[in-house]
This record gives sequence, structure tokens and C-alpha cells, in this order.
Amino acid sequence: MRQKLFLIKCINMIKRCKVKFLICILIMGFFLPFRFTVTNSVTPRIFYISHNKDIKNGDYILFKRNQENISNLPFIKETIKQVTGIAGDKVEVNKKEFFINGQSMGFAKIHSKQGKALAIGPSGIIPPGFLFVHGSSSNSLDSRYAAMGWINEANVVRAIPLW
Repeated sequence: MRQKLFLIKCINMIKRCKVKFLICILIMGFFLPFRFTVTNSVTPRIFYISHNKDIKNGDYILFKRNQENISNLPFIKETIKQVTGIAGDKVEVNKKEFFINGQSMGFAKIHSKQGKALAIGPSGIIPPGFLFVHGSSSNSLDSRYAAMGWINEANVVRAIPLW
């Protein structure tokens, strides 16, 4: 019970001091294994970076962006996304709607918010060593688009959501 009360007090303090808290997390990110997101691409905003390579469906991962990735934030070199497809999963596209093993992952858009043309990402059976990633937002640049594609598992680390 005491732990629960302490946790509630901490959360309330964080809510009152969001800006200061986020600045502290930003500073800590340079020295400690934390990252945070600045876009609406994924719902959790603060992550602890674990070098555990045991990646499963539903996990969040951190990886370096490809230079070709279309983004309105070109200074961001790393991306956090949620894994929604692993090796052996079947990715299908039907009228720009993506499915993994029959479950909808949403529609791919024709143009980015900046008006740039977007090519449809890969479909078929995800090969060994690769992952399909997805963002929480319908505007997320993720594996539905060729600019992101499937992510090489060798180049990722696990990102554990904190907040």
C-alpha cells in the first residue's frame, strides 16, 4: 500500500512539473540509456533502452533511420516504433490497407503531410532477421512505406516504455 501511495505521489509530482521533468529526461538521455519521442508516432514518450536483443511482437525498438527516410524532422537520427510483425509473419496489402497474419495495420497514405509521394512498403513473408514496425499514429512513417520498409533485427535495441 505504501509503494502505491508513493507511486501516486511521484506521478502527481511529474504531472505538475512536466516541462522540468522532460528537460531532466533530455539531459539524462545524453548520459543514461533513456530516449524520448518528440512526435505522435508512438504513444509512450519516454523509454529506457535495453540492450536485450530478445525482440518479440508488441515490443518497442530503437533503431537508426535510413538516410532515405522521409521526415519533417531530418535532425532525428534514431526512431522508436512498435514491432507488429516478426520473421515468418505474412504481410499482405489490399487496396493500400496492410494486414499481418490477417490483422489490419491500417492504410498506407499516398502522400506525406509535406506533400511528398510515398511508395508502398514490402509485402510477403517477413524473412528471418527482419521486423515489421508500426507507429500509434495513422501518420506514422513505418513499415507500411518503402522509405522505412522491414527493419534489420541486427540493428535494433529494445526500448522499454516508461511513460
